[in-house]
Amino acid sequence: MVNLIQIFEIVLVLLLSTAIVASIPKFRELVSGKAKILLYLVLGLILFTLVGMGYNVIQDTHVSDLVTAAKAADPNVDTSVIGKDAVSTLWPYVQFFPLFIMSIALAGVVLVTFMEGEFYGFIFAGTGFATLLPDALRYMGNGRYDLLLLGFALWAIIPVIWVFFFREISQETPTLRERAWGAIKAAIFSYPVYVATAAVAVFGETPRMISQSMFAGLGAISGDIGTFILLSLWFYLLLTVIIVSIMFVVHDLLMHVFNVRRTVTNKGIKYEVVHPVAEIITQEEPKIDAYKGLIEEMEVFYKYMDRVDRLRAASTIARFKNEYNTIAARHDEGSKAEAERLIKLVDQEFKKKY
Repeated sequence: MVNLIQIFEIVLVLLLSTAIVASIPKFRELVSGKAKILLYLVLGLILFTLVGMGYNVIQDTHVSDLVTAAKAADPNVDTSVIGKDAVSTLWPYVQFFPLFIMSIALAGVVLVTFMEGEFYGFIFAGTGFATLLPDALRYMGNGRYDLLLLGFALWAIIPVIWVFFFREISQETPTLRERAWGAIKAAIFSYPVYVATAAVAVFGETPRMISQSMFAGLGAISGDIGTFILLSLWFYLLLTVIIVSIMFVVHDLLMHVFNVRRTVTNKGIKYEVVHPVAEIITQEEPKIDAYKGLIEEMEVFYKYMDRVDRLRAASTIARFKNEYNTIAARHDEGSKAEAERLIKLVDQEFKKKY
């Protein structure tokens, strides 16, 4: 049975992991440069430590049930050995909650990659080793420092694979289908590493040693191994793909609600608030000044009027006035006042000279 403390741990892990992923878009606006690198390192360490705690709380719940059942059958039973077997160690790997928290963390990794690019994505993913931090004392207590280091590496590789498959997608404007397909490929290629972490846990969290007799007995439990692979594969593919896809749906929905536009440039990925009215105005073609050509012609004529004979100058000024009247009848906007001023100026200059 799950006690109140374990319920509190489950709720706490769920709320904190969700809050960290949800806060990523806000945090990226507040810091930049080296401070952003430090920020993603801290957030990643906290998030993946919560993933490890999610596995532990489910494992502790299973062990508590085993202890309760054993005491009910025999009050004098030795409970110190309960929960040290491989089944108890692998139990969280085929349960919903641990993989749900793992999927939330992977969604955070993909979100950082999509919003910041692969550089910050790999930094955030590199903190995946923190998943094993809550179990580090168990490994060291059994003297399995080698498996502890191997476990650190394997847990870090899983989110790195997800960044690898989304680094190119982050440089484009992909459809939801393309993002979902990227999640499926990342899940398929990272699952063998996930299974490897389970194998490391079996020998790292318990005093069990690798021996020849152990390999000889694998045939007897091949059915259990197959069941474990099918269940863990089902939960891993289902939850990671669904949670990452939901993350993208929420991402696009918020962009639409707050009129945010995502653009990819040589300098990186930018999110800009776009006001619909302002965008329409900027997209409008600039209006043509109908008086521009007439003004330019009158300016040239005014400059070289002394080189033109009187008759030709008079006919040119008359043409200017006719053109001005024709344009003014159709266009009130533009340089109407300037054109009118130049006609008067040219006319006055003509009367002075001729």
